[in-house]
Amino acid sequence: MNEFLKSTWSVIKQFSIVAFAPVILIAYFSSQQKEEDIEKNKSITYGIVTRSTPLVKKFSKRIYHYKFNVNGKTYSGSSSGWISDNINYGNYYPVEFSTKNPEHSRINFEIEYSYVVGTTESGKMDTIYIPKSEIKIKISEEDKERIEKLRLSVETKN
Repeated sequence: MNEFLKSTWSVIKQFSIVAFAPVILIAYFSSQQKEEDIEKNKSITYGIVTRSTPLVKKFSKRIYHYKFNVNGKTYSGSSSGWISDNINYGNYYPVEFSTKNPEHSRINFEIEYSYVVGTTESGKMDTIYIPKSEIKIKISEEDKERIEKLRLSVETKN
């Protein structure tokens, strides 16, 4: 019996590539079809990063999961990224998706966005996404004076 198991395992090892090749090919072509669908029917929205999981333990590559809305319906996706890219939960990024099948999507981690809720000229509420690097903080004159006093007190101590 032990000899039978050894010979069976030997056969499995020899033909494992043949067994897994169709799975790898199907995954590859499925991925290519998804990318083509996004390119042909592309639209852009913004998604929020909801969580991440390590790709491989002790490495800085992670899978980031995100959600986005299209026509009132929520979709989710995932994409890989590096920890050094400062991708955190709750951050917003542009998501490219297929208008024919919004489940085909990809997120772009290059520029982080923040959302601002405002009122349009017609009086309707609307959400606008602005790159975080372009957000300007308004500081009151009172706060400017307090900051200046703190700066002066730090300079005099040094």
